[in-house]
Amino acid sequence: MPARSRSRTVPANGVVQLELHLDTFDGPLELLLLLIEQHRLPITQVSLAQVADQYLAQVHALPELDVDLLADFLSIGGKLLLLKSRALLLTDEPDPEAEEVASDLADRLITYRVFRAAAEHLRDIEQRGQRTYTTLREPLASLGPGPLAPLNPTALLNIWRRFVEQEPRGSDRLDVPMLVRANVDERRAAILDALREEPNLSFRSVAGDTADLVIATFLAILELFRRGLVHLEQRSLFGDLRVCRPDGALNPA
Repeated sequence: MPARSRSRTVPANGVVQLELHLDTFDGPLELLLLLIEQHRLPITQVSLAQVADQYLAQVHALPELDVDLLADFLSIGGKLLLLKSRALLLTDEPDPEAEEVASDLADRLITYRVFRAAAEHLRDIEQRGQRTYTTLREPLASLGPGPLAPLNPTALLNIWRRFVEQEPRGSDRLDVPMLVRANVDERRAAILDALREEPNLSFRSVAGDTADLVIATFLAILELFRRGLVHLEQRSLFGDLRVCRPDGALNPA
């Protein structure tokens, strides 16, 4: 289906509001979250891939980097991601800690100090007349294994939170990451191509090392899981998420 037109409005207060045009919704991101939380729009009828692609494309198209819009995307997008994950993965018995996890995830995503510091650093560089920027290439830090536990929505969200929280090691200086134009459809195709070569993959190995890539990859994996094109497995508590072909699932440890 051809992509629908994208727009942004500037109210009287001068604050830019990005408009989403989805198959089932037209309007700002905040309204989308409100309708879903009020059960007026089923989360299963909303393509988070379209949400991410349209919103990030409009942010990148702005004349200047707007960290407030990025913060809104991380906060509201994180809540939508949580709701979609629970709708796809939640078992018959609800997790008593689900609300606490949701609140904690939202709080952490709202603290977007890396983006704020990066914007201030870029502004300082521009004021000095410099036009060349470096990109952050250091990989995400690895974590050790934990006790055995089955994969559940809470464990999936813990994996996501660790990617959001992690910072580069071995240096006290600020490294400014370049924002990559990550595309969910492209990440989905890349994961399927990789699975044709390997029956199972580490989420860490395909997620990338920038916020855009991690978000797009996570959404792509959720969409593939919903379609039944991949299995998700985890061998240990707090361990890495494994993305497997349906015919190449991991053997029990």
